[in-house]
Amino acid sequence: MAQQSIIYGYIQGAEWMSSDFHRLHRLNRQVLGALPAADAFPPVTRGMFAAADDPPQGAHLSQIIHFGAAIAEVEREWRKWLEKFEALLHRLYWFNAVVHLRTDTVGDYEYEWTVDANQIVHYFNDPPLPATKYLFDGGPRHFDL
Repeated sequence: MAQQSIIYGYIQGAEWMSSDFHRLHRLNRQVLGALPAADAFPPVTRGMFAAADDPPQGAHLSQIIHFGAAIAEVEREWRKWLEKFEALLHRLYWFNAVVHLRTDTVGDYEYEWTVDANQIVHYFNDPPLPATKYLFDGGPRHFDL
Protein backbone atom coordinates (compact mmCIF):
# COMPACT_ATOMS: atom_id res chain seq x y z
CA MET A 1 0.00 0.00 0.00
CA ALA A 2 1.32 3.44 -0.97
CA GLN A 3 2.09 5.95 1.75
CA GLN A 4 0.07 9.16 1.81
CA SER A 5 1.88 12.46 1.37
CA ILE A 6 0.24 15.82 2.04
CA ILE A 7 1.05 19.07 0.26
CA TYR A 8 -0.49 22.32 1.44
CA GLY A 9 0.28 26.01 1.53
CA TYR A 10 -0.55 29.40 0.12
CA ILE A 11 0.42 31.93 -2.51
CA GLN A 12 0.16 35.57 -1.50
CA GLY A 13 -1.21 37.30 -4.58
CA ALA A 14 0.07 40.75 -5.48
CA GLU A 15 -2.01 43.87 -5.09
CA TRP A 16 -2.77 46.12 -8.03
CA MET A 17 -1.64 49.63 -7.22
CA SER A 18 -4.45 51.56 -8.90
CA SER A 19 -8.16 52.22 -8.62
CA ASP A 20 -8.76 48.66 -9.92
CA PHE A 21 -6.87 46.91 -7.13
CA HIS A 22 -8.61 43.58 -7.84
CA ARG A 23 -7.25 43.36 -11.39
CA LEU A 24 -4.31 41.08 -10.54
CA HIS A 25 -6.61 38.96 -8.37
CA ARG A 26 -8.94 38.41 -11.34
CA LEU A 27 -5.99 37.53 -13.56
CA ASN A 28 -4.77 35.01 -10.96
CA ARG A 29 -8.23 33.39 -10.81
CA GLN A 30 -8.17 33.08 -14.62
CA VAL A 31 -4.80 31.30 -14.48
CA LEU A 32 -6.05 28.94 -11.77
CA GLY A 33 -9.25 28.30 -13.72
CA ALA A 34 -7.17 27.28 -16.74
CA LEU A 35 -5.32 24.56 -14.80
CA PRO A 36 -6.29 21.05 -15.89
CA ALA A 37 -8.94 19.11 -13.98
CA ALA A 38 -6.68 16.04 -14.24
CA ASP A 39 -2.91 15.92 -14.65
CA ALA A 40 -0.18 13.31 -15.02
CA PHE A 41 1.63 12.32 -11.84
CA PRO A 42 2.60 14.28 -9.90
CA PRO A 43 -0.51 16.40 -10.38
CA VAL A 44 -0.97 20.16 -10.19
CA THR A 45 -4.68 20.57 -10.88
CA ARG A 46 -7.41 23.18 -10.68
CA GLY A 47 -9.09 21.38 -7.77
CA MET A 48 -6.00 21.77 -5.57
CA PHE A 49 -6.26 25.60 -5.51
CA ALA A 50 -8.80 28.09 -4.20
CA ALA A 51 -8.97 31.87 -4.25
CA ALA A 52 -11.92 33.97 -3.13
CA ASP A 53 -13.75 35.90 -5.84
CA ASP A 54 -13.88 38.99 -3.65
CA PRO A 55 -11.99 39.62 -0.43
CA PRO A 56 -14.15 39.36 2.70
CA GLN A 57 -15.24 42.51 4.51
CA GLY A 58 -12.25 44.03 6.33
CA ALA A 59 -9.71 41.91 4.45
CA HIS A 60 -6.34 43.28 3.41
CA LEU A 61 -5.74 43.92 -0.29
CA SER A 62 -3.59 40.78 -0.59
CA GLN A 63 -5.15 37.79 -2.26
CA ILE A 64 -4.45 34.49 -0.54
CA ILE A 65 -4.54 31.50 -2.84
CA HIS A 66 -4.60 28.39 -0.72
CA PHE A 67 -3.96 24.87 -1.89
CA GLY A 68 -3.67 21.34 -0.68
CA ALA A 69 -3.78 17.72 -1.71
CA ALA A 70 -3.09 14.23 -0.41
CA ILE A 71 -1.02 12.44 -3.04
CA ALA A 72 0.37 8.93 -2.71
CA GLU A 73 4.17 9.12 -2.36
CA VAL A 74 4.55 12.44 -4.19
CA GLU A 75 8.07 12.66 -2.76
CA ARG A 76 9.14 10.03 -5.33
CA GLU A 77 8.58 12.67 -8.03
CA TRP A 78 9.09 15.74 -5.86
CA ARG A 79 11.38 17.53 -8.32
CA LYS A 80 8.70 17.25 -11.02
CA TRP A 81 5.98 18.54 -8.69
CA LEU A 82 8.14 21.55 -7.74
CA GLU A 83 8.80 22.26 -11.43
CA LYS A 84 5.06 22.23 -12.16
CA PHE A 85 4.37 24.48 -9.17
CA GLU A 86 7.08 26.92 -10.25
CA ALA A 87 5.66 26.93 -13.79
CA LEU A 88 2.36 28.01 -12.23
CA LEU A 89 4.12 30.76 -10.27
CA HIS A 90 5.54 32.04 -13.57
CA ARG A 91 1.97 32.71 -14.74
CA LEU A 92 0.67 34.34 -11.54
CA TYR A 93 0.98 37.79 -9.95
CA TRP A 94 2.29 37.15 -6.45
CA PHE A 95 4.69 38.22 -3.71
CA ASN A 96 5.33 35.09 -1.65
CA ALA A 97 4.50 31.38 -1.71
CA VAL A 98 4.90 28.66 0.91
CA VAL A 99 4.59 24.90 0.46
CA HIS A 100 4.52 22.35 3.25
CA LEU A 101 5.29 18.72 2.44
CA ARG A 102 4.34 16.09 5.04
CA THR A 103 5.34 12.49 4.41
CA ASP A 104 5.76 9.26 6.32
CA THR A 105 8.82 8.25 4.31
CA VAL A 106 11.07 11.35 4.30
CA GLY A 107 9.53 13.57 6.99
CA ASP A 108 8.23 17.13 6.85
CA TYR A 109 9.67 20.03 4.86
CA GLU A 110 8.86 23.66 4.14
CA TYR A 111 9.61 25.55 0.92
CA GLU A 112 9.35 29.29 0.30
CA TRP A 113 9.49 31.47 -2.80
CA THR A 114 9.70 35.28 -2.70
CA VAL A 115 9.43 37.41 -5.81
CA ASP A 116 12.63 39.26 -6.68
CA ALA A 117 11.85 42.89 -5.80
CA ASN A 118 12.97 44.03 -9.27
CA GLN A 119 10.16 41.95 -10.82
CA ILE A 120 7.33 43.77 -9.07
CA VAL A 121 7.57 46.71 -11.50
CA HIS A 122 6.22 44.36 -14.21
CA TYR A 123 2.90 44.27 -12.37
CA PHE A 124 2.43 47.95 -13.30
CA ASN A 125 2.70 47.30 -17.06
CA ASP A 126 -0.43 47.38 -19.15
CA PRO A 127 -1.02 44.53 -19.49
CA PRO A 128 0.80 43.43 -16.35
CA LEU A 129 3.51 40.81 -16.68
CA PRO A 130 3.97 37.93 -14.21
CA ALA A 131 7.18 37.69 -12.21
CA THR A 132 9.64 35.11 -13.51
CA LYS A 133 12.48 35.57 -11.02
CA TYR A 134 12.32 34.77 -7.35
CA LEU A 135 14.34 33.75 -4.33
CA PHE A 136 13.92 30.17 -3.16
CA ASP A 137 14.55 28.65 0.26
CA GLY A 138 13.61 25.29 1.65
CA GLY A 139 14.08 21.60 1.82
CA PRO A 140 15.52 19.26 -0.78
CA ARG A 141 14.23 19.39 -4.34
CA HIS A 142 14.84 15.65 -4.82
CA PHE A 143 14.67 12.64 -2.54
CA ASP A 144 16.74 9.52 -3.20
CA LEU A 145 14.14 6.80 -2.77
